[in-house]
Amino acid sequence: MATVITYDNYLKVPVLLDCQHPKSDAREEILFILTHQAFELWFKQILRDIDLVRGTLQKPNPEKHIRLMVRSLERIVMIFKVRWKLVFTGTAE
Repeated sequence: MATVITYDNYLKVPVLLDCQHPKSDAREEILFILTHQAFELWFKQILRDIDLVRGTLQKPNPEKHIRLMVRSLERIVMIFKVRWKLVFTGTAE
């Protein structure tokens, strides 16, 4: 019998929510942990996009896939813009 896919089991929400183990009761510590864990996940996406572009450039006629490569590079730029704005201002807006 096939497992029903739910939001929780697809994203492994219980596991994800169990990844924060602050060493104190300071509110800022949990915010620090959550923020940096999110940054690590975004960084993982950036590496995937870089690998996609690199792999595409190694194929014959990479110019046929220019749109895909541009979208990947645009996503990298967007992630860095949001990430650094968040780091310096505390908001993504």
